Amino acid sequence: MTTISRACQVLVVLLGLAGHTVHAREVPDSQKRGQWTHARTQLSLEPVLAGLQLYKVLSSAPRELDVHARFESPDQATFATVYVFRPAAGDLPLWFDRATATIATADRWTIASTEEFGPFVPPGQDRANGLQAIYALGGGEFRSTAIAMAATDGWIIKIRITSLKLDAAEMKALMGEFQRQIVWPRTLATAPAVSPLADCPTPLTFGKAARPVRRSRDKAAASAVAGALLEGSERDATIGAPLRGKAYCRDSVFGTHGIYRIEGTSDQYLLAYNDAGRVASVRPSPGLFDADGKKSFAISYLELDRSLQYVDHDRLVSPAHLNEIVHSQRPLTTVAIEETGSEAAPDRPGAQP
Repeated sequence: MTTISRACQVLVVLLGLAGHTVHAREVPDSQKRGQWTHARTQLSLEPVLAGLQLYKVLSSAPRELDVHARFESPDQATFATVYVFRPAAGDLPLWFDRATATIATADRWTIASTEEFGPFVPPGQDRANGLQAIYALGGGEFRSTAIAMAATDGWIIKIRITSLKLDAAEMKALMGEFQRQIVWPRTLATAPAVSPLADCPTPLTFGKAARPVRRSRDKAAASAVAGALLEGSERDATIGAPLRGKAYCRDSVFGTHGIYRIEGTSDQYLLAYNDAGRVASVRPSPGLFDADGKKSFAISYLELDRSLQYVDHDRLVSPAHLNEIVHSQRPLTTVAIEETGSEAAPDRPGAQP
């Protein structure tokens, strides 16, 4: 048995094509504790915040990687959800952009006006290390909606509030009071100031269709593992902090999803699905087995707790091609991003409405 084969047996689990369906599950005893605390960030929520009552805490991923707590007013006219999740890639401005895009494209309303959009100072902080948007709504029964987000130690905290009764000014006041009654993680104090991301100066262009790189199974698997480990080593630095002094920009959109890349790069990008931390990625391969000197590109789908790696391609794949690969092709390997738990892997891209 070769060294590569032995390494692959230790680090790699070969996957079948079948996906696993995961439904949000209620966190045990979450309604019996009074104050609820997210163990991994120490974010704490009282059973009543700004007059809204906590009625359910749900988990959509193993090990509290994606948890949300739901609140509502006694008259059921105003609803709030606090999300805590550890994104697979990207930074706070990227996921704020995805969240506001989701609001803007919702079919339940239209945005009548924007009360606020941009950085804000979370309670107890001395800098604007959060992002917030407040909207007046039309085109339906809802009158206003708001979102506030902050990042701390690799995690993102997102607050969504929507109301049938409150106007935008009243929603802004409610959002502020709701935030003040939360016990925020102490690590938030170290998060840097942030701003919404901008459009990339020019969008990416794609030439000939990319083709799979021909390698032996062992070499292909080892290359995939190397790419996954490289992604993991860079992951924590991107959440809530500049990546080596650079930021993500918005390249374009693909259907209801967003395409983002680091400013100044043209050989890699993220295809961000929905607004809950999952992405498909294409980037230069580590090149451990490119003896001929030709560049190849690593393709992956990044879940919150694992990285699904696909066969390298010979050039930058288009977003449509990338989406087709991660939806329909067999992953070559999977590598745990964090210590693997016993729960099933969440759905692959596009599974969430």
